[in-house]
This record gives sequence, structure tokens and C-alpha cells, in this order.
Amino acid sequence: MCGVWAGRAFEGTTAVADVYPRWVTVTIYDRKLTCASTGLRPDDMAVQLTIPSGPAGDFFVSHDLSVPIELSGAGGVSEVPAGNVSARIDEVRIGNGSVVRGHVEMHFAPGNDKDAPRYDLSGSFDAMVCSAQPTVPSMPAVDRARSPVQGLVAGKSLTFATVLAYVRDDAEGKPILEFKAYPIAVECHSVNRATPFLRGVEVGAGARGDYHAGTLMPARWVMQMNDGHSGERSVHADDGAGLIEIDSADARVGGVVRGSLAAMTLEEADPALKYSVAGSFTATVCGKELRAW
Repeated sequence: MCGVWAGRAFEGTTAVADVYPRWVTVTIYDRKLTCASTGLRPDDMAVQLTIPSGPAGDFFVSHDLSVPIELSGAGGVSEVPAGNVSARIDEVRIGNGSVVRGHVEMHFAPGNDKDAPRYDLSGSFDAMVCSAQPTVPSMPAVDRARSPVQGLVAGKSLTFATVLAYVRDDAEGKPILEFKAYPIAVECHSVNRATPFLRGVEVGAGARGDYHAGTLMPARWVMQMNDGHSGERSVHADDGAGLIEIDSADARVGGVVRGSLAAMTLEEADPALKYSVAGSFTATVCGKELRAW
């Protein structure tokens, strides 16, 4: 695995993996090390990929995923957003000769300045497993066939009949889609407020250019909610407890994206901040978001 970060060359020399009950973390360093000497140093350049185990407990193995990755030593960039990354776990093997195999490709430039530094990376990894715990699903299996998206939010049944997909270009000029879901009728650039609403997930076009169609992917959903006390709060779905799957995508403005999603809080103690929603959607594609919400 190799790449260039803001003019600096990166070459992955050693990859290590830690398997936890609900996720696997792979760290790829630019230096040689062993399991006895892992740990990021201030002068390291490193890539870190974390994939939840998912509802099947299989780490979404053999599927290209649009997921974020973290960078160390990359000149101020600490995370590359999911829409700019395509990553895959090919194998998670525990036991003698334990290894996690996979592939990562990313293309990212912060901001819209054509002279902004670029962060590009591509290649495969064979990561030695340094620690492993028994694997369990990161979330329960849910019914995503219901239409539209629906579920419980702060103890109330809600239907999210409006889903929008905002489009912007990645570092290579390929469209990235960012999704939002609302329990009221909302137009692309409405300035009317709607709480709660679901937001935060973005999906890149991927190697095939079809937004990973037919692939169930982990997704970092956030519910913007009234906290029941003094105002609004952004409540993240628990780690590994969010999903998205694209069935088909016409990423042109005015086009339509069809798919399904799920998002839930599993460990939230405050009933006013708990939610569990899932279902299928048909999303209108909007131009670049104006950030009025």
C-alpha cells in the first residue's frame, strides 16, 4: 500500500489488526514493528481503518465499503470522510498465523480550492492480528424492507417519508452523496426547521461508479433531536449500529436514489434520546447543500 499525502510519500510497511467483539481495527504503519511494539509515535505516518462486525458479525467481509479512515502524520488531516474512501476486508482469520486481509483506496482534497493538498492512497494489506476477542454482532438484524423509513424516536412512532441526497464532487470530480431523512415534507433547500431529522451519512461512487449498489455498508448516522430539556442535541447512533444500502443511484441533480437504512441507539439511558429506525427510501438528489439547517 502506498500513496502521497500533501506532497509526502507514504509506503505501508507493517499492518497490524486488533479484533474486538464488535469491530476490527487495522493500522498500517510506514515502519517495521511487531505486536510487542505497536502504538503510534509522533513522527509516524499511519492509516487506521475500523470496520464494525455488523448485524451478521462478519465485518461485511468481501464487500467494498464507503467508510471513513483516520490518518496520522498527514499534515493536519486526521480523517478522510467516508465518501472519499472505498475499503474492503477480504478475510478475518483468528488462530495460528492470524491475519486480516483487505484493500483501501482513497482520494481526498480538503475544501474546494484546486490548489488544496491532495491525499491519495491505494493498495492491499495483510495485517497480523495482535489481539483478538470473540466476535458478536454490533447491532441486531432489523427489517429494512418497510417503506418508508420508520421507527421509535424518544418513545414516539415516527415515519421519515422525506429522504434527500445532497451531491458534491470528490477530489477526482466524482459525485459524493450525503443523506438526510425527515418526518415532514422537505424540499432540497428549505429553511424550515424540522426536529428530529436523520443526517450524516455520505456514500462515494466506488470503483464501479454505482455507489456500491447492492452492498450493505456500515454508516455513521446522527439524529438531530430535541433533548427534552433546553434545546436540540445531535445523538449519534451507537458504533456499528448504523447501516445503508444503495439499490440504484442516478446522482444527477433531480435524479433519484433508492435504498434502505437503519440507525439505532443501543446503550443510551435517557429515553428522550433513544431511537431505532429502519426502512427503505426513495431520495431526491439535490444540488450542493446550502447548510441552512
